[in-house]
Amino acid sequence: MLLLSVACCNFSCIGRSHYQTISHNKLRGKTDYVHFTSVDTGYMITHLGELYLIDSIRCTYVYQTVDGGAYWEKVDSIPNFEFNKYSHATHKDVVYGYLYNGTSSDDGYHNSYLCLIDLKKHRHRVLNEAISGTGIVYILNDSIHFPIYKAKERYILRLDEELNNLFCENDILPKNINNISYNDSSLAIITHDDKMYYLQSGKMSEYQIDLPCDGIFISGNDCFISYWGNKEHDGGVIRHDCLSDNYERLDFPSGYEVVEILKASNDSVIITCTQKYVCGFEDDIIYSTDRGQTWKKIHLTDPIIFPEFSSYCAPYLYIESTFFSEIYKLRIE
Repeated sequence: MLLLSVACCNFSCIGRSHYQTISHNKLRGKTDYVHFTSVDTGYMITHLGELYLIDSIRCTYVYQTVDGGAYWEKVDSIPNFEFNKYSHATHKDVVYGYLYNGTSSDDGYHNSYLCLIDLKKHRHRVLNEAISGTGIVYILNDSIHFPIYKAKERYILRLDEELNNLFCENDILPKNINNISYNDSSLAIITHDDKMYYLQSGKMSEYQIDLPCDGIFISGNDCFISYWGNKEHDGGVIRHDCLSDNYERLDFPSGYEVVEILKASNDSVIITCTQKYVCGFEDDIIYSTDRGQTWKKIHLTDPIIFPEFSSYCAPYLYIESTFFSEIYKLRIE
């Protein structure tokens, strides 16, 4: 492993004019997902009901905006089910994931139902057979993969884009997954023992990072990995070239701890972070467009902490506001 570091970075703060809030107080349910396909057109998934309440009134709603978020129209609904916001994947503007209905299997797992939600065509499909012990959904080579993890068995359900042609495969993923990222042909995984796994063309490669890893974002053959700080070093981000096995540690502004990598590419990286040694919640979006040489900061008036959804459609990043019924719309340039 070759570890490279970069020179000390410059840091600048961007004012309030670089972001706005999109209010959705009038929509029914709790917001689980947002996806913008253009500056004007976006989609949102919300739900009514609580996972652990069997007698709860449940419904999943799909909303669309064509004016940048000023007005949202309900375009689809899935009665009696609650959308699982923690495990889903988007492919060609179709959302693949799990739905709950509040029931449990005999082995104690919550019953889940595989689903697709076609945002542009305003339609959905739910498979009738209940499954339990679900993992993180990912997409590889145009196939939808649904990992199933139970106490005594682990396997992967692989389906086509219409949830047809169901295949059951042996699980080749590591057992202690911390975070996962994928693109059209590759899968990258960070584990709780600070290892990275890279799957491409059916071959799984393993790398020891030797840093307290937390988040990962894959872009081409590069993996961007965030790590926590400790007594020996501050937190930050490294870029790993999976072809050459070289690491490049991006210089990171002091006084911040990485929370999550929201978007990364060859030259750009967008991160939500928190200020060190500050009481209460103080969250910022920081980003670099020159491989970490310089950084810009957008300070948010309301906390985001660990965002449960975000969407990037250049030049805007859309991200949830944790405690308020709003979406941040940030201009990244």
